[in-house]
Amino acid sequence: MRTRRSGCASSRRPGCASRRSTAASSARTFRTERDGQRVEAGFYAEVENWREASGLDDRTRLAAEYAERYALDHHGLDDAFWSRMLAAYSQAEVVELSMCIGSWLAFGRLNRVLGLDTACTLPLAATKHV
Repeated sequence: MRTRRSGCASSRRPGCASRRSTAASSARTFRTERDGQRVEAGFYAEVENWREASGLDDRTRLAAEYAERYALDHHGLDDAFWSRMLAAYSQAEVVELSMCIGSWLAFGRLNRVLGLDTACTLPLAATKHV
């Protein structure tokens, strides 16, 4: 079993040498607001409980279902699911959503493989769920 390190000081992973300074500067520039738009209070709880969340519309709930199934059971995406998906989204939107989901999953895997998930941290205020 591989043990996780809390930092990069003794790691041989690519790019670890410069992590300390960039993590500190990222903490200062982390934003929850962009172009006047903020993540609404309670949004993270809605996403975590997407099946029962009252603040999500049917289309958003379907996108959340797709993301979960794409990540955990992509072989289970059957004809019934695709019928619902294509009734709510155009083919171009399905491709775009698929690319976003795939990219974020790949980025998460990359972070884990290179150990960036243990070396770089978000500011405490950004990690609290409202």
